[in-house]
Amino acid sequence: MAPPEGHSTNLGAAPCVVLTAEPNALRVAVPVPPGEALWIGLSLPAGIALAWAASGDRVLTMKVIGTGPDGGQFLRSEPFGDQDRAATAEVALRGPDGEARMRVELSSLAAFNARFGFAWSHEPPPTSYGGWRLP
Repeated sequence: MAPPEGHSTNLGAAPCVVLTAEPNALRVAVPVPPGEALWIGLSLPAGIALAWAASGDRVLTMKVIGTGPDGGQFLRSEPFGDQDRAATAEVALRGPDGEARMRVELSSLAAFNARFGFAWSHEPPPTSYGGWRLP
């Protein structure tokens, strides 16, 4: 999954706020500046597999971008989101202890700052990124 034409393969990192963190569920909020999208990167150890990934009503494509020495996998989703409206993505992983899920909530930078009382900005606006990953 190459970035859109004219964008760098260096996809950067996005700030996020952890909303809930339970043993089998993680929920985070991420601001997306104008003209940007987000992608999810996963580093899965051996024995843990992707069960499914979705953004709204559509399947979110995840590509294997590498493997670890223990047989684990590195995955990256296709970019998703739209700075003009809120978006969500959910990822479910399956392992020996059952299923774990992560939910990512995207919003505009202005809505994110208002929600959490931040004053984050992306000045100067990033122009080389095709998407963002969570740190």
